[in-house]
Formats: sequence, C-alpha cells, structure tokens
Amino acid sequence: MNFNKVEFLRNGEDCRIGNTDMKDWVGKLLNPTGFIILICTQGKAIISINLHKQVLKKGDVVFSFWDSGIIFNQVSNDLSVFYCALSTDLVDDASFKVPKDFYNYIFDYPLCRTTDRQYQLLIAWKEQLRYIMEDCHIDLQRNLLQNMIQNILLMAYNEYKSSPIPMQQIYKRSRSWVIANKFSTLLLDYCHKQRSVNFYANELCISPYYLYKTIFDASQLTPKEIIDQQVVMELKHYLANTNMSVNEIADEFSFEDPSYMNRYFQKKTGVSLTEYRRKMQE
Repeated sequence: MNFNKVEFLRNGEDCRIGNTDMKDWVGKLLNPTGFIILICTQGKAIISINLHKQVLKKGDVVFSFWDSGIIFNQVSNDLSVFYCALSTDLVDDASFKVPKDFYNYIFDYPLCRTTDRQYQLLIAWKEQLRYIMEDCHIDLQRNLLQNMIQNILLMAYNEYKSSPIPMQQIYKRSRSWVIANKFSTLLLDYCHKQRSVNFYANELCISPYYLYKTIFDASQLTPKEIIDQQVVMELKHYLANTNMSVNEIADEFSFEDPSYMNRYFQKKTGVSLTEYRRKMQE
C-alpha cells in the first residue's frame, strides 16, 4: 500500500478538473505530473509548499509545476478546493508566450491572494473551463484548453508584474534549494522505512550537519522534526483510513514493535494510537 502520492492525471489524459475537500489527501504529496491550479472556494487549510507552511483560505489560488511539492497538513471541515490538472504537453503548447522569468516567480510565490474582483474572474474562468470539459466537442477541446491556460497564465503574469517584489530580485535556484527539494522527495518515498537523519544525508551525499543547516534555513525546522511530522501524519492516515491492525501498521513503518510505535506516536501527539483511532471513528 502507498498513501504517499496523489496522481491527478490518468494515462493519456491532458486535463482533469474537479472539486475536493482534500480530506482523503491529507499528508500526501500532490503530484501534478505537469501543472496544477488549485482555487480555494471555501474553508481553510494548512499546506506545505516546498517545506514552507502556509494558510490556504477562500479566494487563494495555487500554481504548481511538476518540480513543486504540495502537502495538505490540516483541512477544515468545510474546505472546498477546485483543481485543474494539466499534462506537460498541453502546458508547453499553451505557455510559449509566457516570459520565462514568470516560472521562477511562481515557484517562489506559488500561493496567491486575490482581490474580490480577481476572485470573481477566477470563478468565471473555472466555469468556462468546466463548460469546455463537459460540453464542447472533443475535437475542439485541446485548442480551447490551450487558450484558457494561456489566458490565466498571462493574466497571472500581469498581476505579478505589479507585485511589490521586483521579478529581477527573485533568486535563482541554488544548491540549497536543490537539496531541500530532494530531501522532501526522499522523505515521501522512504518515511515508512527510514526515520534517521543520517540515512537522508547519505542519500543526498552530504553530511548530517549540512543537511541540518540547509533544511533549518529553509523551514525553521530541523530535518528530524520534519521527518517526525511526516511519519506522524502518515500514521494518522493509516489509523483513520485503513482497517490495518496496530501490529500491521508497525510492520509497515518498520517499528521494532507496536509498543515502541505507540510511545513514539504518543510523545508526538499526546494521545495513544488506539485513542486516536477511536476518536476518528466517532
């Protein structure tokens, strides 16, 4: 079983849209494959984008390419998010008119707050997109989708040009950025089996101290704190969404025995495994 990643597009798909409350995706890496746009239409969530925690609320929009990592850590009961997932081929064809510096900008600032007017324009864009996907002839869909994607990217670029942060000040992706991104990816792949900082440092071919310095500078958290957060998030997901026994979960996560896993979980959350599962089932 693998709860780590969410794949939006199925084989051969260029576009998929929908609405979600994100409850089934908490703790999972959203894998855009190509490009994804998220529009929050109700509620709030705590999300991590490239290890940086941010609050997502109504009116916010997130632009994310394949090299960004988005995880929903917590969601409100009334959360509603519209998503539009697009293939790399479709985005490449649609974005040739968008200046290259725009992509560095949205990597550094993927979550955007909107004004009331901008939000209404986004909702109108969303409804047009839904019309294309649901009611337009299949032979016309691709061209129409390209136009829609090009329009929203250029409109976003226009807003970014008016930003108080000049584009020429956006930093280039440094070695520290590469390390932080690779650490995030490795953690999602190995958190079921590895909780040692040394393991991740060895995989990245750097010292544990250098990993600590890089990750702490990027997130104000230590690598061990981030590892533990991810493991606890995964454990919560298994307890709440599977029928696996505590023994089976301990085996899945490579704990020496269930009692040690329970102590680990209780130290991080303040409740035992069984208490948490019972609370989620109420």
